[in-house]
Amino acid sequence: MVVVAAGLWGRPACASTNCTQKFTLIARTKGANPTFWIGEDLGGECHQSHLLQVSMVSGKAVLVRSDLELQKDWKWLATAMKRFRTEQPIELFKTEARWRAKGVKWFVTAPAGNGKLMSAFRRHIEAGGDGGTSWNRKMGKKGILLPVVKGIDAEMVYAYDRGLYVDYELTKVYYFAKSGYLLAFTGQKQLAVGGDTMHGFILMRRTK
Repeated sequence: MVVVAAGLWGRPACASTNCTQKFTLIARTKGANPTFWIGEDLGGECHQSHLLQVSMVSGKAVLVRSDLELQKDWKWLATAMKRFRTEQPIELFKTEARWRAKGVKWFVTAPAGNGKLMSAFRRHIEAGGDGGTSWNRKMGKKGILLPVVKGIDAEMVYAYDRGLYVDYELTKVYYFAKSGYLLAFTGQKQLAVGGDTMHGFILMRRTK
């Protein structure tokens, strides 16, 4: 997905891929290493689908990415999930700028914009970075603005490495009440080098 695109970021033009991402939450399975199963479909000039499995192993999140043979071929997996012990999430819905669930007092919002951090990201690109992947590798947690959770305390346990978590919007939010996990999918208007999207998701866990 990483090539230099014409006209993007003021860098020399070679080619563009214009890959677009779409995420789908498939399930959260229970067990010794509870796992979030997420489908990532790439459109544009990329015709691929990946199964992303984020597992909690000894308190830490581990990602396994697998390629599907056919793009967007998820029905078989949704059927297979019926044979696993799963935790059903509560989906939060957006009212004005707040994401909340019926009967729940706490809510989630996207973080405020941060011009200083976005300027640092642009300098990173001008210096040869490719997008969210290289930015996250360089900055770690310092380059991530977390969703704002009001009414409960939660900490980040994982952020998908291809996303840019600065000046983003929330597109889907799920809460797993029994285990206390909060899964937020993000939408990023800024494009990476190559014209690729930098959407992503952040997994948090309620601490109290």
